Amino acid sequence: MAKNETRKVDTLVERGRAVLDRAPDVADSARDLLAGAEDHVNGLSDMGIIAASGFALGVSTGLLLAGAPRAILILSMIPLALMVRSASARGMRPAALVN
Repeated sequence: MAKNETRKVDTLVERGRAVLDRAPDVADSARDLLAGAEDHVNGLSDMGIIAASGFALGVSTGLLLAGAPRAILILSMIPLALMVRSASARGMRPAALVN
């Protein structure tokens, strides 16, 4: 292997290790962010949950119909999952979310 290629491989390995070193911090930040979002969702009224669920479902559906990448679709479904989880914890039936 040429010296230049060895340098490129070493640089790639160093950057990969730097990313792996930061992975626990990123996971902790994401967990904190989701916990905060769930607290805000739980503070909404029943009508607020219904409205937010409709909006989140509309955004996800629009992205699906527009041909967005799967990663974007999955990320767009996180708010919808939070809304549905909060609604089911309150005992709201699915009919209330659809009507």
